[in-house]
Amino acid sequence: MVLKNISPIVKYLILFFGLLFMFSPKVEAQNKDRAIFNSAKKSFTAGKYESAVMTLRRRYDFRDNSTPYGALTLAALSYEKMGKLKNAQHIYTFLIKRRFKNVNNEIISAYKASKGADDLPEAPEKLLSYYFKRADILSRIYVRDGRYMPTKRKKLYRNTAVVYAEILESADFEPEDDEETEVDDIITRIENAEKNWEMESYKWGWFGSLHYLTWRDKLKITTPTGTSVDIRSTAEGWCAGGGLKYENSWWQWNINACYAAMNATVGNDSQVVNYFQKNVPASAFFMGVGGFWKPSAMDAAIGINLPFMFRSGDYTEPAGYQLDNTSTLSYGYLVEAQWNWSKFTYSMKFGKINKFSSSMLFIGGLYNF
Repeated sequence: MVLKNISPIVKYLILFFGLLFMFSPKVEAQNKDRAIFNSAKKSFTAGKYESAVMTLRRRYDFRDNSTPYGALTLAALSYEKMGKLKNAQHIYTFLIKRRFKNVNNEIISAYKASKGADDLPEAPEKLLSYYFKRADILSRIYVRDGRYMPTKRKKLYRNTAVVYAEILESADFEPEDDEETEVDDIITRIENAEKNWEMESYKWGWFGSLHYLTWRDKLKITTPTGTSVDIRSTAEGWCAGGGLKYENSWWQWNINACYAAMNATVGNDSQVVNYFQKNVPASAFFMGVGGFWKPSAMDAAIGINLPFMFRSGDYTEPAGYQLDNTSTLSYGYLVEAQWNWSKFTYSMKFGKINKFSSSMLFIGGLYNF
């Protein structure tokens, strides 16, 4: 009854101020949101990514459904720039499942049903951009942390990134011009990482060996008058053995041993003594450790072998004479080169054994079990 007696002008004024009262808090909140977002965006543009995140977090909860999409996207981009990839991918996951819940479910369900990315429902461009961002970040986390991840999580990260990448390829999605990564790079990055992990992974293995072996040695013969004379010994034969190795595509460490059956020729022609003997049975046992470097992960390796050696020979002593050094324990070093062909390895070792008068040469091969 009272309103009927109020003039139309007054009615309009009451309605206007009533609406103004109702909507002014919302307008004020929107203005505040806009100011916060602009401040965070300014920090992001200036490269102050942590400041951008802190500004947004003072106003928004990144797990709240009421947080604007723009604020979430800016936070994800900032986390990505800061190297906090897990934070960024969590936000992109939230955006995919919240903003595009229905269409995302349809696409993923169709992908699983067809076991591939053929004939999928059409996806909005923005959803595809979220797929790209999450796949890119998941692949980078996989490359960085994959070898240390629990198997279940490792598989989840890999499979999710590959699914998104295949969906993007099917949709002919092109990343923005300022993106450094292409869709193809995502799967390539994962495959390269797995290849590197395999190459870096150390494995145990056994090998057998057979080498032709030759050396020159010195013995001493003492005459009945007590005079000592050096006599030279040249030996050659075969050394059969094997060892245990621990290697990856760039390095190898091994423990090796071999037993050599030799024929030696000894002699010295001098005014003091005339001594000569041919086809003297001799033997040697080698045991050592080796380390090798494989340049550029090729099928060739070069390294050093550090052997201990016990050598003995069935030398004949002339009546009244005494032979010394017919058996000896010694050590030395050998430089070794290897070339691999499948399970076979060509091997050459060359070096010096202490107390020997010349270098020692091994030429032969290995069989890798």
